[in-house]
Amino acid sequence: LICLCYPELPEDTTKEITHKIVMNCQRMETLVKNLLTLADIENLPQSQKERCDLSFQAQDCISMVSTLKDEMNIKLNDTAGGKCEVMADPDLLNLAIINLLQNAIKYSLAVPHIEVTIQKVGDKLQMLITDNGIGIPAKDLPHIFERFYTVDKARSRKLGGAGLGLSIVKIIIEKLSATISVDSNLGEGTTFTLEFPKAP
Repeated sequence: LICLCYPELPEDTTKEITHKIVMNCQRMETLVKNLLTLADIENLPQSQKERCDLSFQAQDCISMVSTLKDEMNIKLNDTAGGKCEVMADPDLLNLAIINLLQNAIKYSLAVPHIEVTIQKVGDKLQMLITDNGIGIPAKDLPHIFERFYTVDKARSRKLGGAGLGLSIVKIIIEKLSATISVDSNLGEGTTFTLEFPKAP
């Protein structure tokens, strides 16, 4: 269509414009899907929880994201010993974990090295997702779960991000009666910690 409307444009310019149009369309599609996901999650009842094994859920999610990049290393460490059961909606829990893993892959400096650790802390179970990515500046840490907030706007646009992924994660974790926190060092990496009450 661009070629027909503007036949005088050089081929390289036409390709660049077309690429930008496609990228913007994909970004808008992702934005709409994420907004619909947020609305759906916010209106979900609290009664969909069942016993879920954190180690099993983590391994399932690792398998799902393993094809996103040719070279990457994702390691699962289960230090909890025995059952790692929490009460959760398994689909929602997977969505939260996958979003965090995708972020870790997207914002890696080179080959992503990601470690998922399951551990017991008192009467709680924790899942730590640690990456070797670009890290998050200290001034941005209090805002990263806000809707449409992006730390590196240029990089987010390039990768198709709209600043909703972590908002979705936060809402899911709250729906599951759990908590999420983050620790990050700029240029070194980030750790997200999910903490759940153990299933009775």
